[in-house]
Amino acid sequence: MYRNISSLILAIAVMIMPSSLMSETVPPSVEINNRIIAKANGKAISLMDVVKKMDVIFYREFPQYADIIEARYQFYTTNWKHVLDDIINHELIMADAKAKKVTLTDGDVNEEMEEMFGPNVIETVEKLGMTYREAWEILKGEITLQRIMGYFVNHRAMAKITPQSIRNASEKYCSENTTQEIWTYRVLSIRDDNTEIRHNLANIAYNILTNDKVSLDNIIDELNNKNMIDATSSVTVSGNNKHSVETISEQYKEILLSLPENSYSIPVEHTSRGNNAPVYRIFFLKNYKPSKTPTFHDVEDIVKNNLFHEYAAEETIHYITSIRKQFNINDDSISAMIPEYFEPFALHI
Repeated sequence: MYRNISSLILAIAVMIMPSSLMSETVPPSVEINNRIIAKANGKAISLMDVVKKMDVIFYREFPQYADIIEARYQFYTTNWKHVLDDIINHELIMADAKAKKVTLTDGDVNEEMEEMFGPNVIETVEKLGMTYREAWEILKGEITLQRIMGYFVNHRAMAKITPQSIRNASEKYCSENTTQEIWTYRVLSIRDDNTEIRHNLANIAYNILTNDKVSLDNIIDELNNKNMIDATSSVTVSGNNKHSVETISEQYKEILLSLPENSYSIPVEHTSRGNNAPVYRIFFLKNYKPSKTPTFHDVEDIVKNNLFHEYAAEETIHYITSIRKQFNINDDSISAMIPEYFEPFALHI
């Protein structure tokens, strides 16, 4: 009721305030339509509880945007349902932690507070609209959650990682991450309807490339300077071609496999696929990367880490499902407390 009266007074004040003065004195703000939106283990959870939790997350993840109201509004509208779900799970886990007597010292929480908010803790949390005690309790809950999840999730996940599971996962990882053979090469192509001219030009070009050490980029100029290219002849140099074993032709593959890197093939006569005309080609192998399969030793740590995250995700779902069932919480009971057309936030600029 008080919030509605205050909002009404603010709205009247805004309507009668000169626009120039309003733009100078009224900063952007996010209106929070606070109400009870869930219950967990007998505890009512309000939208403001969700906002306080989001403020801690926002400050931790995006401190550079802490003073930008529009960014905070976007974060609120995108994440409030997810954070509400986390708070419900958190309350149930805390109840489970209490039943299992999971303990936490004040020193653990104080250390985390200083690490997150720096030496001026009180000043920083006040900027977030919270008291020191509220921030302290939120962090205490997070640390407690980490500990109980570490025991009921991480411990069980680690127990699932066996030598056999590592071997099976390693074999799969290695097969999926085997690199293909890759050839990077260029081609000098020489065409002329006259067989003798075509043959002689190809041999001259090969000698210039191999003996005179003229590069492919300069070979055409060199042949022109020597008046070797007849009016009926065509000499072209390709750019870098890059092909794997799946895309390279068998004919090209056979030639390239016989070459060391940075070397030229002897002129090879082919039939052009475009017009079936004869063409001489000289191949230059720039680089060859053979197929490589990782060893078990190479991937062991990666595989263990992947298995842990896979099993931890499974155990988290199992644990959350079990405690929600224990406390009689489900999606329908959560949705029943939130009006269908509920608009939790409004941005005022």
